[in-house]
This record gives sequence, structure tokens and C-alpha cells, in this order.
Amino acid sequence: DRKGVDADMLGSVLRTAAYDGDRALFDALLVALKNTTDLRQREYILGALGSFRDQKLVSAAHDLSIHSGLDVRESIRLVFAGSRNPETQKIPFEFVKANYDEIIKRAPAGGGSDFGAALPSVAAGFCDVDSEKEFVDFFEERTRKITGGPRNYSQTLEGIRLCEARKSAEQSDVAAFFAKQ
Repeated sequence: DRKGVDADMLGSVLRTAAYDGDRALFDALLVALKNTTDLRQREYILGALGSFRDQKLVSAAHDLSIHSGLDVRESIRLVFAGSRNPETQKIPFEFVKANYDEIIKRAPAGGGSDFGAALPSVAAGFCDVDSEKEFVDFFEERTRKITGGPRNYSQTLEGIRLCEARKSAEQSDVAAFFAKQ
């Protein structure tokens, strides 16, 4: 019952439910998405579809981004599903690597920036040298060809390197703290 939640809270409530949600909730959200034309509600539902932690549901959300009848301007955001959760943060990167050409072909472009420029953000949670190398190997050349790509690539790479540096600087202090416990 959509009237049971204040409209300003609906997005947060749906994303929170999805965080620990199962396939039944995922499917219910898909049904709700197909049964509404309200753009705000669609945005909230898509946000929830991208908020699951279950790896299979993260992959299902990715699949929706390129293999559904949904408007690409809405569904393309699902490419980032799982990128903010440490348990699933590699899945979106692997999805983009496997489907890059299809994503770029379907993605919106124009207005001074192409959607493809945002794709490096799927690796924003990376925090180790091996993942950094994977990121650079995949995105460095590709982003040069996309309007806005070099800037977003550089910002994501900087974030990865800052995380690595912070982790390195804090690692011995954290280890010492827990050794005293």
C-alpha cells in the first residue's frame, strides 16, 4: 500500500527493504515498476532494484540495464547496482567489462557528457593495488574517447589511490588496537 509510507520516505524505505531483500521482493518491485508511469515512483523502485546485496539479485539488476524493455534512460543506472557494497563491489566492474560495447551502444549521450563517462565509477569502491591495475587496464584507453571520460577516470583512480594510502597508513594502528583487546 503506497499510502502507508510518506512520499518523501518511499525511496529510503524501498532501498532499505531491498538491502536484505530476496527474489520475491525483487520480482514484486519489477511488477510495481511495470504497473506505474509515475516518474518519481519509478525512480524509487529502480533505486531499490539496484540496492540488493544478494549477488544473484545484483546480477539480475545488471541484466535489466541492457536486456529489458525498460527505457534505457531509466534502466542504465542499474549498471551501478552492488558497487557500494564491499561484498558485491566487484560484480558491477565485471559486468561492465563483459558488456561494455552493449552498454555504450544503449547509453544516453549528448549535452556535453556521455553516460559512458560515468562508467569508471563502478570501481569507486576499489582499495587495493590489484584492483587498481584491473581498473587502469580496462578504462584508461576507453575513457579517452568519451566526452567527460578522462575527468571521471582520473577522479575514480585518485579515489582508489587515496583509499590504498589511507588503508596503508592506518593498517598498523588498527592491528595494534585489536592486538590489545
